[in-house]
Amino acid sequence: MNIFVLDEHPRHAAEAMCDQHIRKMGIEAAQILSTVLWIKGTEDTTITLMSTSEFMGWNELDYAQLRTAVNAFWDDYPDKYLIYNLYNPNNRFVQWAAANSANWNWLHTHAMFICDEYEYRFGSKHKVSLVLDDLPHPDIPHANVMTPFTRCDFRDNNKQIIKEIHNIENTVDAYQEYYRQVKSRFAAYTRRLPPMWLKSSLDQLIA
Repeated sequence: MNIFVLDEHPRHAAEAMCDQHIRKMGIEAAQILSTVLWIKGTEDTTITLMSTSEFMGWNELDYAQLRTAVNAFWDDYPDKYLIYNLYNPNNRFVQWAAANSANWNWLHTHAMFICDEYEYRFGSKHKVSLVLDDLPHPDIPHANVMTPFTRCDFRDNNKQIIKEIHNIENTVDAYQEYYRQVKSRFAAYTRRLPPMWLKSSLDQLIA
């Protein structure tokens, strides 16, 4: 699991993502947020958590069908909340999101913007929004200030590029450089211009 911190603002970070990441990073964010809920519990102790894997038809139904089914489920079980399975609780991004409410809220907001971006680019809703729209808050320390962003172990066959990226101190700058050097090889943007910091790299590939 990863968080592509392409901007400090959660909306701008989502808008800067290529199509390939818009399709999948909302799910990864929801997995991180859900895992925090499984390991920390919820602030409201009357809430019951239920995994989407236990919900009949979650993987088979399209968004509209699933929306109807989920609404009916909530009518019958208003105290139950659907979240993703527990996954890799020791993951560095799970630990970052669990550190305090400011971190968790940033990621939740970012994930919602990814869903908005998915709908804008592809004209349909992503079913992960059914989890994100009604996600309870975990029982974690409250904070008004985030801890520093964490980052992934950047990977590519070109070890020199990866070494240079790892030496970049600022996490946002490092992720942007990773996009320029590695992800620009396949990055596509539907109905959205690529961010200015990436445009020159894409122009060089086209030239």
